[in-house]
Amino acid sequence: MPYSKLLTIMEAKVKRDDNVEAAMQLFEYTRQMYQQQPDLHFAWGITICGRDVQVCHFGNDKAIYSCPMDATTSDGWHSFIRLLVNWLLCNNSQLGRNPTMKHLPHLGCWQIDCLDDATHESRRYYFSTIICHADHLFGRHTRCFLASEIKPKCADGFQIESTVVIVTSI
Repeated sequence: MPYSKLLTIMEAKVKRDDNVEAAMQLFEYTRQMYQQQPDLHFAWGITICGRDVQVCHFGNDKAIYSCPMDATTSDGWHSFIRLLVNWLLCNNSQLGRNPTMKHLPHLGCWQIDCLDDATHESRRYYFSTIICHADHLFGRHTRCFLASEIKPKCADGFQIESTVVIVTSI
């Protein structure tokens, strides 16, 4: 599955003491997610090393790991299942998505709502060209899009005629 469609990354290793290697892989995969998902504010990851399961939250300034959950014990297994159930109850914003952006696959573009500084009203733009990706794990995730206020009619070979450059940063 491409990084552009993932909600979270999981890295599994056979031995418990492979947790550093699993974390390093998770960091690299998460960097790829930031690059390919323009609406991603923060990311989630899971490592499984032997019987230990850990969850990681990647913010723009740090990664926070949970304590290991031993999946072979009742408490550890219940903690992990509780986490998965809580994720199911989250909205997209709580899972790391920018609520002002929406992917429109049927039109082959993205929609973004921006606040107009002059009028203080929301304006809707459409883009398919990203000129600057957030391709690093930490720091400001700056992205630049070539956009237009004209909504595309179809995705088949249609090129959005850009009239503005939008810069987002978290």
